[in-house]
Amino acid sequence: MSHSHLIHAIETRPAHPSIFFFCCTHGNEVAGHQALDQLFEHLYDMKEHINANLYAVLGNLKAYQERTRYLDKDLNRIWTRENLLIEQADNDPVHEISELQSIYQLITDKARDKRGELYFIDLHTTSSSSKPFIVMNDSLKNIQFTASLGMSVVIGVERFIKGSMLDFFNSRGYVSFAFEGGRHDDRDAVYAIEDLCLKVLIKTQAISKKSTERMNNTTSLNPSKFYEIRYRHKLEAQDEFHMINVYRNFQPIRKGEKLALHNQQIIKSPADYTIFMPLYQDQGEDGFFFIKPITYFRLKIISILRKSSLQERLIPRTNVVQSDRNTLIIYNPGIKRYQLKLLHLLGFRKRKNINGKKSIYKRNERYPQPVEDWMS
Repeated sequence: MSHSHLIHAIETRPAHPSIFFFCCTHGNEVAGHQALDQLFEHLYDMKEHINANLYAVLGNLKAYQERTRYLDKDLNRIWTRENLLIEQADNDPVHEISELQSIYQLITDKARDKRGELYFIDLHTTSSSSKPFIVMNDSLKNIQFTASLGMSVVIGVERFIKGSMLDFFNSRGYVSFAFEGGRHDDRDAVYAIEDLCLKVLIKTQAISKKSTERMNNTTSLNPSKFYEIRYRHKLEAQDEFHMINVYRNFQPIRKGEKLALHNQQIIKSPADYTIFMPLYQDQGEDGFFFIKPITYFRLKIISILRKSSLQERLIPRTNVVQSDRNTLIIYNPGIKRYQLKLLHLLGFRKRKNINGKKSIYKRNERYPQPVEDWMS
């Protein structure tokens, strides 16, 4: 049983890309650990053919040892500057804050002298049956990287979930996403996670496609299918919640369909949607999500708009102030629905409400920040 956050490492040259694979951010999701053990067993044998710095990082150590999602707080909801700087009182410590600060110290120690691109891949499993999928912030860099991984890719999570690891690193300009390999206790999830990691290694040219054949692997890169999160059913710690039926991820649902019982109230679908990440365990802040497919045409529009020098002219000016290229301040009564959809196309998805008087919208289309600026 591991007692260190760093469970595997292969270091080559500072100019090479550096890839951080994270497992057990939730302590009961052990498939990622098993997959990384299998993967690195092969990688150590072919170290001379690797053109990257590779790190396998175990997240919530104590929760992993106790096989529970978390002890005090969800480690994947507390990645904020404030929590990284906090000095905990000895009489009332939050276990996951200590884990967070230790992981951050490890990452910055390894990343500080690197000159190549950095990548952050967070490996998970789900409580319901599911095909593997990627969930990530809506940034052009993320979309372009994952477009050929042959996965179902769900974007827009930053609108609904705050304090995730993927948001912390993506908002600092790096490719960062979470991968869900399947149900917690499904052995196939281990193989799915290992396969995804190999695809990342091939995509970044850390290893060659030919080298994976020596590992008896037939991994190939293919087009991905994209979805957008439209709704999150949020839960509080004291809530009683359970799904009424057994749903699979990406299962179509109909308007009026009974989905869950939340504090003795029946929750129905308000429209035709695809259900995503229904909750079938005791711990968790998300009951379920609704998602919709994104067409290839819309993805092209997103790419064109965000690369275009004309994008500044498309931002609505009524009650809107642009403080920098990636930040908008919108004063009440705000903007119209079609204008909000345009802002989403441009990548402005993060929203913070200030005293009901104004909202701040941010996007992740930015250049990578040096390690020393991550806390600024």
